[in-house]
Amino acid sequence: PLMINEVRSQNLKIEFLIKQKKEFQFKKKTGEIGGDVCVAHSFKANDKNYTVFACGDAMGKSLQGAGGAIVMTAVFNAYVSRTKNKALNEDIIPEIWLKECFDELHSIFVSFDGSMLISAIIGIIDEESGILQYFNAEHPWSVLYRNNKASFIENELNLRKIGTVGLDKGVVLRVVRMRFNDVIIMGSDGRDDIQLGIDAETGMKMINEDENEFLNSVESGNGDLNSITEIIKSKGELTDDLSLLKITYLKKEETQEIPAHFYIFRKEADLALK
Repeated sequence: PLMINEVRSQNLKIEFLIKQKKEFQFKKKTGEIGGDVCVAHSFKANDKNYTVFACGDAMGKSLQGAGGAIVMTAVFNAYVSRTKNKALNEDIIPEIWLKECFDELHSIFVSFDGSMLISAIIGIIDEESGILQYFNAEHPWSVLYRNNKASFIENELNLRKIGTVGLDKGVVLRVVRMRFNDVIIMGSDGRDDIQLGIDAETGMKMINEDENEFLNSVESGNGDLNSITEIIKSKGELTDDLSLLKITYLKKEETQEIPAHFYIFRKEADLALK
């Protein structure tokens, strides 16, 4: 119940698809348990509309992963609730909001002394301008699906998992300006960890190692989450939890495209583009 989608916006749409690896039955009811999470909220700050989201993959399988998922969603939802309470008459600086969100999550997870880590992408979108700012803490790279072509937005690792002991290099933010009908898809590593078969000579499982296969799945599925998932399953067996979060920008006014930049925070006052 902590994984909620409260986005109600005319300018953008957010969709989830979550398939945990572990399934179970209890009192004739079927359920799933695992460490993948997706959550999204909208709020207004001084007459500006924002959407915030988080997608993550907690360390461990089944119960251990579920514990990390509960911690992340509880802390994130509480942080968003405090934002909503104080944002009615105040401006929100997205860069500061993301840094403080990261600091709050990291301070909780690091207290587990390395026994509970989570990879995650957390972002905030200005619904009017279509500017998306986010950080990626060792989650698989985000995908931009534009004009029927899928491509990675990122190309390098800039931040370790939340909760990593000794993580003190600052938060690296990426900025993307979305166009009308742009789709951005973020997902856990379950999208890539597909068992393709069994090696006849060694008897070992053959696991997909080509991250570009997901781009092919996005294009073949035309950016639809259910179609993408079915295409992934057709290539092999899922070996991990799978979660996908899709952002579609619906505002028709074209905005000038800007390249991706990095904000690197090392102290509270450091807001300059690096």
